[in-house]
Amino acid sequence: MLKSKLLASLTVAARIAISGGSILSAQERFGEWREQQQYVRQDMRGDYGRIERLREAVARDRFRVNEDERSGRRWAARRDANQLARDGRALEFAMSDVRHDRRFVR
Repeated sequence: MLKSKLLASLTVAARIAISGGSILSAQERFGEWREQQQYVRQDMRGDYGRIERLREAVARDRFRVNEDERSGRRWAARRDANQLARDGRALEFAMSDVRHDRRFVR
């Protein structure tokens, strides 16, 4: 009888220890998840600022290309068109980064 009570109490103690450990690890995972979410949101704020600057740069480049074409400066129009293409690619990359981050935050 004494052995069965001792075995039962050890079994209960082991189950409590095991279940308490899983709760603690779940809390740690939630904390890590929350920190990661905060980092992603901060990254998205920076991405939105970069997108706004790139949109302004694209508009400026388009204006320059149009002005150069109207003035007959073909070499300047090509140079500005290349800059417009670079800024356009950077804008597309930044927007895809934000789309990826949005999927992660949800």
